[in-house]
Amino acid sequence: MNLAKLQAQADQDYILTVLKEWTDKSKDDKLQELTMSQIRLFTYINTLELEGYSYNKIIGDFRSECNRAIIRARNAETERDVLEAKVKDLESKLKIFGI
Repeated sequence: MNLAKLQAQADQDYILTVLKEWTDKSKDDKLQELTMSQIRLFTYINTLELEGYSYNKIIGDFRSECNRAIIRARNAETERDVLEAKVKDLESKLKIFGI
């Protein structure tokens, strides 16, 4: 979480705390509507942030899986090259014995 998001969370918390204090002291309908609007806005913003976090995590996991697959493929190719060289060496040795 970066500092701007942390500050926004602190601001939202402060706003909701003040609104709760005011609504506890006053039963004004406009104040109630304002409080509910702020709660919905806070919930919406948090939902967007969670979706963004989830999206970035999924993309990061996918990239990591792709990178691991590439590394495994490269290692397999290297091992294959080594084994092919060993096979050719053994074939050449067998030809010496006429096999």
